[in-house]
Amino acid sequence: MTDNLMETGAYTAPTPNPDMQALNRLVGSWKVSGGVEGIVTYRWMEGGFFLLQDIQLKQYGQDVKGIEIIGHVQPFGEAPSKDIKSRYYDSMGNTLDYVYEIK
Repeated sequence: MTDNLMETGAYTAPTPNPDMQALNRLVGSWKVSGGVEGIVTYRWMEGGFFLLQDIQLKQYGQDVKGIEIIGHVQPFGEAPSKDIKSRYYDSMGNTLDYVYEIK
């Protein structure tokens, strides 16, 4: 069925929400200091719907590695969330949720 939709032109591939482009300024590697030390790296996931942050920090003498996935929450078959949200996972078992405010 998908092949037929693509052949007839009835299928339109989804595109990332334009507000995600405001996060493009984060792409690259950044040195972190002040309470924690290390490197964070931001990169786009293929497709441009999600920005990924790889974290390698030292906090309170402990090495912490983590990943943050940033984008619009979109349960299957539903519209994307209005807000840009993220979830962070680290090597210590922590998960943190954030809402990004773009100014």
